[in-house]
Amino acid sequence: MQFEIKSSFTDNVLFTAELSAEYESQSHSVQIGAAVKLAYKADANLRYADLRGADLRDANLRYADLRGANLRYADLRRANLWDADLRDAKLRDADLRGANLRYADLRGANLRYADLRRANLWDADLRGANDEKLTLTSNRPFVQYGPVGSDNDIVYAWGTDRGIYIRRGCFWNTLDKFKAAVESKHGSSNHGNEYRAFIALVEAHFDAFPAEQIQQAAE
Repeated sequence: MQFEIKSSFTDNVLFTAELSAEYESQSHSVQIGAAVKLAYKADANLRYADLRGADLRDANLRYADLRGANLRYADLRRANLWDADLRDAKLRDADLRGANLRYADLRGANLRYADLRRANLWDADLRGANDEKLTLTSNRPFVQYGPVGSDNDIVYAWGTDRGIYIRRGCFWNTLDKFKAAVESKHGSSNHGNEYRAFIALVEAHFDAFPAEQIQQAAE
């Protein structure tokens, strides 16, 4: 069977995949995931492609050019996105648990509600990521810790031009708002104490690597 990958903005076909007959009974997400893997192997142009909901679990997409691609709701668990170009990609609600995003270019990407638990974001470029288009600062702008809390989740911190921002599940707000939420919900419980330890770590980290260091690194 043939499966067409189209542009997010037009009806232009970017790649036509020849899928085996077994895929005829599979879901759309599985079909588009298989098509993306073939397109990647063929070095096809997937910039600004409509890849919504693609099942790309464990896919090898190292160095893939997915700039501007619509990957909303995509299943990218454990996918290898090492050094991938994901600038301006729509990753809202994507499942990126355990994905390897080391050296990935995520500038301007929409990561709102994306699940990044256990994702490897070491040296990823996250400048301007998320809906609010915050600019990351310092040459070490990212901290993650976990599992933590009652549901063993991961908590993330970003140093931005608007201060330190925290991501914990659906929470996305400033460090001060996070502190208030921890005190309100957890008080002096073990979970509260662990979150306060994380807060102390974050403050120490960004004291050691302040915002002006990104300007020095760029000179």
